[in-house]
Amino acid sequence: MWHADIQRLMKAEQLWLSGRYNDMECAELTIPGDFPVSFLTDFTFSESEIQHLFRITDSQGKLMLHESFINYLQRFKCNLEIAGIGNTESPTVMVCGPALQLELLKLVLPGE
Repeated sequence: MWHADIQRLMKAEQLWLSGRYNDMECAELTIPGDFPVSFLTDFTFSESEIQHLFRITDSQGKLMLHESFINYLQRFKCNLEIAGIGNTESPTVMVCGPALQLELLKLVLPGE
């Protein structure tokens, strides 16, 4: 489950905190054959996923992620663009968009 990867979430948060979250990037991602490509440009975070993030705390009960970042995820709207699809046994997709969105996509893609 994606929210179990707190380290990757913290990496995404660092992009957000640094102000580089809107830097445009492209990444070639491998996707399973049965994975809906439309998900790459339409994903969001559900209310239950956001609530889970508010429950991830350190040993002193402090949130592991900044509340403002979690609020950003709650309002998150994907703006990624599929730039190309490869034709290999393991399909690859070139996806372009804001760096933070690419990092978040890697959280939810199986095997990334």
